[in-house]
Amino acid sequence: MSGNTVSHDVAGIVVATDVPGSLAEGNVVSHNVVSDNFIAGIVLHSNAPGDMLMKNAVTDNTVAGNGADGEVGAFQTTGIVEAGAVAPVTDNTITGNHVSDETLGIYVTGALANHISGNILDTPVSVAPSLEMVGQGGNVAAGKTVVYTVENPTAPTGLLYQYWVDSAAGWRMVQNYLPDNVYAMKDVAAGSYQVVAYSLTPAALKARAWHDAASASHIINVGSSVSLAVMGAMSGMTANSTTVQAAAKNLLHPVYQFWWQGPNGQWTASGNYSTDNMMDILPPTVAPPRPARMLWWLTLRAPTPRKAPLMRYSASRCP
Repeated sequence: MSGNTVSHDVAGIVVATDVPGSLAEGNVVSHNVVSDNFIAGIVLHSNAPGDMLMKNAVTDNTVAGNGADGEVGAFQTTGIVEAGAVAPVTDNTITGNHVSDETLGIYVTGALANHISGNILDTPVSVAPSLEMVGQGGNVAAGKTVVYTVENPTAPTGLLYQYWVDSAAGWRMVQNYLPDNVYAMKDVAAGSYQVVAYSLTPAALKARAWHDAASASHIINVGSSVSLAVMGAMSGMTANSTTVQAAAKNLLHPVYQFWWQGPNGQWTASGNYSTDNMMDILPPTVAPPRPARMLWWLTLRAPTPRKAPLMRYSASRCP
């Protein structure tokens, strides 16, 4: 696609795979003007299991004033997106583009072996993230091997990598700074794990410039679950109130938030997330025409200062 003007539309220019096992290869998006569209300006996106999006080129385009692409995690206005939803997109070239009037110039997720260079990015953030981790997150079956690959989107070679893993046993370093950017967790046991990678140039490592390290992380949960129990009367409880207790299994550093749906259908929150896993519910002033429903949400947060995606579990009971 070349020489077009795409403006004030829902999407700018999108090269995507939507059918499992499909292939998008060798497409060229060049010399277009893409502006003021609802989502990001130019998007390379693989969507389905087993599909491949590779060896495509986005070159010499003018991109400005487009929107975000929350579907892939680009929650700020973004010029160009390269994203692999299931399998990573690989070996794509993004060069010679001019991006302005956006927050993020180029956003990369689920992509490896990038060729990103020579772009004019008049944006607060040129390329995000500065280090990307590709691998399985979320729920994993016990006994599996989980493989992670980390890469700097603009400098995929010449860096050194360090890996840490947090579990119920605490933090441990599993690889010090080495050129190997692939880490495999073999035969994972039930539990919750956060995998964190850091990268430095050899010069920064020699200078012990630890603050220059870029980082990326994933959380996996193996055999994890939640449950909700209605408790009996307890000392100090309000008369006729109901106490519910949440229990997490094989989750790391859980915090809790409860929601109560009353007879009128309205929901009430227990407050902010906290480590308190119990909640006392006052009875309704009018007898409900049907059993009221208690929905409990558990969110898994990475320990500060390391950040990671939130994992949410839920369970419901009718008291």
